[in-house]
Amino acid sequence: MAQYIMEKLADGMFGDGERQFPKLVNTRVCGIKEIVERIASNTTFREGEAQGVVTDLIQTITDMLANGNSVKIDGLGTFRPVLGLVDKEQRGAWQDSAERTTTGRNIKLKTVNFRPDVSLTRNVGSNMNLERLGDMNVKPKDESTLDERIAKATAFIEKDGFMRLADYAAMTGLSKSAAWRELKKIVGDPANGITTTGRGTAKVYVAK
Repeated sequence: MAQYIMEKLADGMFGDGERQFPKLVNTRVCGIKEIVERIASNTTFREGEAQGVVTDLIQTITDMLANGNSVKIDGLGTFRPVLGLVDKEQRGAWQDSAERTTTGRNIKLKTVNFRPDVSLTRNVGSNMNLERLGDMNVKPKDESTLDERIAKATAFIEKDGFMRLADYAAMTGLSKSAAWRELKKIVGDPANGITTTGRGTAKVYVAK
């Protein structure tokens, strides 16, 4: 049973009028051990065999991505490697210098993007039973300035390698539409050092 709470945006955060939205309460993270046990219970595989299959699958995907391929698993989604420059100095040289840094030692894997298959989203939704938990929470309004929010975004990207729209909305308390408008403004100013990669639902924000 998936549990959720209702959150109410603070007054003025999302225009006039009260706005509410549901938020899942994540109680734990399911790991490899539980996946292996579930596979073993639903198939003729022993746990050791299931562990081997899962381990081989992870290694195979890793090898394919390392060779520059995207990996699509029907019913699950698509994994795609994304490259970037090694450090801030080299990113600056890439942007500002006529002698751009292009040697392989100055380039690294920045992240691996994952785009879920449409059927995965549909199947999760059809199998999810929701239960409301507790009373409504009031989400506090973020009183930070734009510069402070840009600093938060920059720190997030430096730590994780990329940032999604939902990440920025969560850290600032903005609605996704307001966060999208603000990020568009941030990306439009080169001095902020943030740009985008990918399209549609796979679009993420990265350091220049």
